[in-house]
Amino acid sequence: MFKFIKIGKLLEQGVMQYQQKDFTKASHVFEQALAINEQDFTANFWMARTLTMLGDYEGVKALLNKCRELGPQVIELLVAPLENLIQELENGERLSSELIVQYNSAADNSLHQCYFKKFYALDEVISVTLIEQLLMLPMFIIAPLYRMPGVTIWGYLLMSIILCYFHYSTLLPLNLWLRYQWVKEQMNCLARDLSFRQLTVGFLIGAGVYYFGLNLLSPQLTVQSFKNPVDIQIVLWGWLAGPAAPPSEELWRLAWYNYLAKYDKYYACVGVSLLFMWSHWSAVPANFLLSLVCIWAYNRYNTIIAPMILHLAYNLFLPVNILISICASALRQLL
Repeated sequence: MFKFIKIGKLLEQGVMQYQQKDFTKASHVFEQALAINEQDFTANFWMARTLTMLGDYEGVKALLNKCRELGPQVIELLVAPLENLIQELENGERLSSELIVQYNSAADNSLHQCYFKKFYALDEVISVTLIEQLLMLPMFIIAPLYRMPGVTIWGYLLMSIILCYFHYSTLLPLNLWLRYQWVKEQMNCLARDLSFRQLTVGFLIGAGVYYFGLNLLSPQLTVQSFKNPVDIQIVLWGWLAGPAAPPSEELWRLAWYNYLAKYDKYYACVGVSLLFMWSHWSAVPANFLLSLVCIWAYNRYNTIIAPMILHLAYNLFLPVNILISICASALRQLL
C-alpha cells in the first residue's frame, strides 16, 4: 500500500474521531500517522488540536513548534490562533463548548483555505490564461491544418497538467487520499441531489435542441460536410479531450469569476462568459450560454465540482450534437 494512502486513511479516521469528540481514540490514530511520517504537517496540527482538547498543553506547544518549522507560510493562519488559545487556557480561561465550537469552526475554515485555492492574484490569472491560450493553439491551427487529432489530445493533456499545477500550488499540500475523498464526497452529494440531476439532463437536452435548431436554419450546413477528417477530429476532441473540462473550470469559473466577483457578481458573469466564448477562438453563443450555466451551478451548489461535471458532460456530448446536426441538415434538405 502506498504511504500517502495509509496516512490519508489514518487522518480521515482521526478527524472523524475528533469530530465525534472521542479525543483519546483520535490521539492514538494521529500517533500512528506520525509514526509513518513525522514530518506531515496535517498530522502534527491535528494532533495538536486533539491534545488541546485533552488538556496536554505542553505537548501542544511542542507540536506547534514543529508546525512552525514545517509550515512557516501558515503560521499566522493556523499556528498562531492555536497558540493564542493555549495561552488563554493557561491563564485560566475555561474550555467551554462555545469556545470549542468557535475555535473548531475557524480552524476548519482556515485549513480549507490552505488546501483549496479559491482566489488568484491578477498576475496568476493572466499567466494561467496565456498558458491556456497557447496550449489551445494546436487544436485550432495545427490539428485542423494537418489532420492531426493527436496534437490536440496532447495539447489538452499538457494544458490540464499545467493548469492543475497552478491550481494546486496551495499554502499546504492536501494528502492525495484526502483530496480524492473530498472530490468523491462532493460528487456523491451532487449525485444524490435531484435538482442537480435534473439540471444536467435538462442542460444536455437544451444543448441538443439548440444545435438542432441552429443547424436546421443554417444554409451552409450539409450532410456531406461531416464526412471529412476535420469533423472526425471533432468527435475525437469530444471523447478524448473531454477531461480538459475540469482545469478549464478552474481557470474560468474558479480563477476569473472569483477574481472579478469581488467587484461585481453580475458583471463578472457576463465578462467571464464573454472571455470564455472568445477564448475558444470563436464567437459561438453556445459557449456563452455554457459559461453562464456553469457559473450559476458553481454558485448554486457551492462547489467547483458541479460546473466541472456539466462541462465534461457537454464535451462528451459533442459527438451527439454532430449527429443531431446531420439529422437537422438531412431534414432541411427534405423540406
